[in-house]
Amino acid sequence: MRVVKLAKYQTKVKCYQRKKSRQYLITLTGNHGFEGDEPVTIISKPEFEELENISDSRKNQISDLESQLAQLEQNKSQKVKELDNQLTINKEKVQNLENDVTKFKEIATEADTRAQNLEQELSTSRLKIKELELMEEKASKFNQLQDDHNRLRNKHDHIQERLRAALEEINQQQKVISDLSNRGFVDYITGRLPESYKQLGEPDK
Repeated sequence: MRVVKLAKYQTKVKCYQRKKSRQYLITLTGNHGFEGDEPVTIISKPEFEELENISDSRKNQISDLESQLAQLEQNKSQKVKELDNQLTINKEKVQNLENDVTKFKEIATEADTRAQNLEQELSTSRLKIKELELMEEKASKFNQLQDDHNRLRNKHDHIQERLRAALEEINQQQKVISDLSNRGFVDYITGRLPESYKQLGEPDK
């Protein structure tokens, strides 16, 4: 969302006594940038500085949230890539094991003619069992990586929600700025503030 940059021109209000009334005069000198008959809005210096501070604070918060979100996206992509690589390796090993099982069945059907090779086949079977145990170990690590991925996803969703809330708050700040800018001269003299400004400091219900 685009944040409006606040422009300002500093001067002083002078008061002149005219019989029974007072006349207030604002004089603009130097390179103020205003055109003739151009409408302008007056806001006191403390109010303007407070709005500037609020706007700068919100812009910093949004920048931090966007940086965190980008980092999370990068971490998520890396985790997904690692999981895909691990899954490919596991599929290859499963396929190799299925091929070995098929071969073992073929050998079993020829057991009568290959009795002399029985000890060698038993030794091969022991090696395959060890491979299966290693596969179980890797499957456990895969589950752990999946849990890490889910935690990263939850954190990503939480930061997105915080970013949405920050943008809503900035919209409220922009409304306050607009309402303050649109106050009438009487409101300014009497110090009357718009409702949006009063609600700015109220806690959320």
